[in-house]
Amino acid sequence: MSRIRAGLIGTGAITDFHYPAYWDNPKVTLHAICDVDADLVRRRSMEWAVATTYSDYRELLANPEIDAVEVITPHHLHVEIGVAALEAGKHGSMQKPMAMNVSECDALIAAEKRSDRQFRVFENFRYYPPMVKAGELLLAGEIGEPLSIRIKCVQGTTGKGWEIPYRRWEW
Repeated sequence: MSRIRAGLIGTGAITDFHYPAYWDNPKVTLHAICDVDADLVRRRSMEWAVATTYSDYRELLANPEIDAVEVITPHHLHVEIGVAALEAGKHGSMQKPMAMNVSECDALIAAEKRSDRQFRVFENFRYYPPMVKAGELLLAGEIGEPLSIRIKCVQGTTGKGWEIPYRRWEW
């Protein structure tokens, strides 16, 4: 079986958690990366030893060597890039939210149905033990109906957390 050649669209801070899935993976190789920030994509290219880089996702999607893409962009770009990926014949994946509204979700679902490719949306906390336990307590009627929820995530074992740069807050 040949390795899947993947492209990563978006190389911002959250990709620090996505890239390890590609490193030394016998099933997939990170073949190309794309970001509108030229300095960032250049830095990621050196960090990850990925020679093929793009500043326009359409150019990455036009690359016939790419089998699948992971879309890690601001949420308002998910449907545009997801539909384009499917139309380019690429399998795809993106982190939640799928889209900005129901009609955009419908557009992405319709694009997948028209294609012969798969596109998935993943929720990164679906199997996170505290969330699983909260779900069990809710289903058992142990804690009543929640009115709000607050989650504090800490990266690694340092207890210092994961810094989100201020420029990312605006989207």
